[in-house]
Amino acid sequence: MLTETTIGRKFNFFHATLEQIVEQISDEEFDLMFLSRNPNLTELKDCCVLAVERMAGEPFAGRKTCADVMGRAMELLRYLHKLNAPRGWVPVIRALRSNPGSVRRDAARIGFESIGAPPAEEVLTHPASALCGIDNFDCGGALQAYAEQHPELVDLFIQTAKRLGVPGCWLEGLVYVNAVIAELGAAPGALVMVREKLQARCAAESELEVT
Repeated sequence: MLTETTIGRKFNFFHATLEQIVEQISDEEFDLMFLSRNPNLTELKDCCVLAVERMAGEPFAGRKTCADVMGRAMELLRYLHKLNAPRGWVPVIRALRSNPGSVRRDAARIGFESIGAPPAEEVLTHPASALCGIDNFDCGGALQAYAEQHPELVDLFIQTAKRLGVPGCWLEGLVYVNAVIAELGAAPGALVMVREKLQARCAAESELEVT
């Protein structure tokens, strides 16, 4: 069963703004004024999201984990774009590590879904589901459209989600889809396309991983 206390479960960034993302991963320590002075906001957002995706399966341990996510985002920003983190970023990392403990507030208060495990029945539609994300963003909703015409497939999706949990990152999504395909034997084209997109995402992230 996929745990509710991983980084991937804690941070749900679908539809979130950069300000919301930074506010959460810094536990409200980062002064958002510094973002207005930075010309590289798109790159920063991408690296924050990628940092969470790369660390999605690791346990979430409060403010120390927030510091680790910010540190990984900074590494990715340097590695991928040869850019420095905004002013104030490093002092916040130090502050989080010097004062660990529980985070100040829950993600639900900054405008998107709470972090708990989504219900199995919403594996295709919940914004925290990697399956929903890959289908909507990379496949044009093809899997949901196919599922609407094939209720027996929806039942298999739900049963698999009850067994494995709703996938919260691309790698978990790939494990989930492979399990569904193993049950089906012959997979519909929409599901094959989703698997291919997940494989591509996982492969790209492996190449960009910074150790």
